[in-house]
Amino acid sequence: MKKKSIEAVIKQCRLRIHYLESIWKSAFSENKIPQFDKFLSHYFAHHKQFGSHDRKFYSEILFSCLRFGTLALSLCGQKPKNKEEFLLAFQTVRFEQFLNFVLLKYNDVFSQENIQDLFSQEILNQYLFFKKKSTPLDHLTVTLQDYFLKRVQYSQWTEEEKNNFLNGLSTKPPLWIRVNDISKMEDVFKEFSDLNSKIFLSPNSKNSFYVESSTSIYEMKSFQKGFFEIQDFASQEIGNKISCQKGHFIWDACAGGGGKTMQIASKLNGSGAVFASDIREYKLEETKKRAKRAQFHNVRTLVWDGKTLPQFPKEISLRGGFHTVFIDAPCTSLGTLRRNPDVSFRFSVDYLEEIVRIQNQLLTICSRAVAKNGKLVYATCSFLLEENEYQIEKFLSENSDFTLLEQSLVGHPRENSDVMFVAVLEKKN
Repeated sequence: MKKKSIEAVIKQCRLRIHYLESIWKSAFSENKIPQFDKFLSHYFAHHKQFGSHDRKFYSEILFSCLRFGTLALSLCGQKPKNKEEFLLAFQTVRFEQFLNFVLLKYNDVFSQENIQDLFSQEILNQYLFFKKKSTPLDHLTVTLQDYFLKRVQYSQWTEEEKNNFLNGLSTKPPLWIRVNDISKMEDVFKEFSDLNSKIFLSPNSKNSFYVESSTSIYEMKSFQKGFFEIQDFASQEIGNKISCQKGHFIWDACAGGGGKTMQIASKLNGSGAVFASDIREYKLEETKKRAKRAQFHNVRTLVWDGKTLPQFPKEISLRGGFHTVFIDAPCTSLGTLRRNPDVSFRFSVDYLEEIVRIQNQLLTICSRAVAKNGKLVYATCSFLLEENEYQIEKFLSENSDFTLLEQSLVGHPRENSDVMFVAVLEKKN
C-alpha cells in the first residue's frame, strides 16, 4: 500500500468495510485459525474482482487486525486464552467496533495524526483508557507471555531490549536481499536505484541489504539472472554460521524452499556439494528452480521423511559422513510473529510438545551423518527456550560425542528482521 495519511486510510476503510468484514469472516469460517498469508493468496485467486491495489490495501488492514488483535479484542470485552477461544472471538466479534480499535492502534504506531473526529467519543474513551494502563507485554497472548518472560530472564535482557522486542511486533520486518556473488553488487544496486527503490545497507554484511520498493522483485532482470535472493536477515545470519570450505559436502536436512541451500551453495563457489532434503517434494522443486537460476550445479535434492537416514551416495560414506549437517528444524515459527502475527493465535502447549519431540528426533538421526570433527548446525525460527537451548541441552546429555561451540538468538530486536536461534556443535574425533 502506498504511503498516505492515516485519515485517508480510515476513510477508505469506512467505504470498504463490507469487503473487509466479508474477507475476515471467510478467513475464520472453518474450525481452525488459518495460515493467513496462504488464506489471502487463495482468496484473491478466487475473487478476481480485486486488483493489485485492492489486494495490497486489504492485506495491510487485515494483517493489522491480527497484529493488534489481542488489544482490539480486549477493548471489545473479549479476553481469549487459547486458540479455540481466539477462533470463537474472531468469529463473533462486532467487526466494525473491532476495526475501529485496530485503526486507532494503527495510527499510534505509524502516524499519530490528530484523528479524533473520525471516531465516536465512546470508542475514543475506551481506547485512551486502555492505552494508559497497557504495557508492551499486551502485544502477546496470555499463553505466550509466560514463555516470553522465561526468554527475557534466561537471556538477561534489559528492560529496553524487552520492550524493543515487544514493540517491534507492531510492524512487519522489511524485505531483505542477499547477493549471491559480491561481484554483482553494483549491478543489483543499479537496477534497484533505477526503479527508485530505497536501499538500506546492513552494517554486519557486505552482500546484504533491505529495500523499500514498489516494484515486483521477481520481474527484475538481476533476480531472473540469479544475482540475488530474497532472504530475511536472521536467516542469512544462520547461513553465515555454516562454515564451508572448498570441496566440502553439506547436508541441508530440512531445506524447504532452499533459501539457505542457495546461501551454502554460493559459499562453496561451485565445489563440493549441497544435499537438500525435505518431506515436501514441491518445496524441493522450488529449490531446483532457484539453483538453476543461480547456476549452482552442485545442489542435489532428495525427498526425506525425517524418520531414518536417507541413502546417500557412496562418496559420503567413504568420507565418514558430511563436513556439516544443517537442520533448519520444524518449529512453532514464533520468531516470525512480526511477519505472520496469526502464528500466536495458532499456538498451543500440545503443539509445542509435539514439535519438541520431532526436533529431538531430527537432531538424533541427523547427527549420525556428521563426520568426525564435522559440524552439526541446528536452527529454528522461534524464541522459545523449549525449542532452542533446552533442546540442545537434552541432545548433549544424550550424545557425549558432541560438544557445543556456540548458540544464540539472531535478528530482532537487534536487527530489523525476524528472530531465529542457531547452535553450532562439533563431533569429537
